[in-house]
Amino acid sequence: MRVGCVEHDGRPFPIHAHIIALDSDEHRKLVFFREALRASSTLRHCYEERKRAILAMGIRDSVEYCKAKGAFITDALKELQSADSAD
Repeated sequence: MRVGCVEHDGRPFPIHAHIIALDSDEHRKLVFFREALRASSTLRHCYEERKRAILAMGIRDSVEYCKAKGAFITDALKELQSADSAD
């Protein structure tokens, strides 16, 4: 992950960007997860709840936030791939 800041109209905007190789295993997993979010309102709701819970715990650092939501994504991918292979 890369972090930085962009200034616009005299106001700073912090940014962070995840850089991953196109067609890598990580890329494929994240695209799969994105498509699952698009297809399932239940998954979207659970993901939103998890992200709100992370913020409620006081986590504001972007790296720690990413780590905390990463556990949800990893677990969701395992469940989704298990369900996908069972079909």
